[in-house]
Amino acid sequence: MIKALHTEKYYHSKIDNNVCKESFNFINRENKTYTEQSWNCKIRTSLNVTDNILNEKELLNTKMNILGHIENYMHLNGKYFYGYIIMSWANIYEKEFFQEKHTHEHSCNKHLSGILYLTENNSNLNLYSSNLSEVTPIKPEFADIIIFEDDRPHSVAVNAEETLRISLAFNYLLVSEWNGRKV
Repeated sequence: MIKALHTEKYYHSKIDNNVCKESFNFINRENKTYTEQSWNCKIRTSLNVTDNILNEKELLNTKMNILGHIENYMHLNGKYFYGYIIMSWANIYEKEFFQEKHTHEHSCNKHLSGILYLTENNSNLNLYSSNLSEVTPIKPEFADIIIFEDDRPHSVAVNAEETLRISLAFNYLLVSEWNGRKV
């Protein structure tokens, strides 16, 4: 479903619960190996292990489900692009971990960005208007998938609980726009 965010839009839907449980089990089993802390925040990611965790064979069903939602996002917006998931990573939020306000913009490429939630209790995802004047807090649930433009500022609130929170983020590279039917 496409939802309004200020004057911008974002996609919010659900992925199959069993697929998400498989993904959680794989990532949770591996989570102690995820030590990357590239950003100015408290978070652990899988980027020290791989720059595209969705290429792991154990996550193939997840990748196919995400691609279906990306197609649905494009359909609902009436704009179609050829592309592929260029980068994906697991986010591990321990108590007091958070993600600062940021975008996924790239100097040369345009992406769709998204997050899949693999735990029951999650901190708010804050989506900001492009001029940063408004914020929309979203309380994600297990199996929620949220997709938005790469230039959309967003952050994740502090995990105030002892419970580990796990999400899977991705960037879908928009290679070229589909020109539509010729006849």
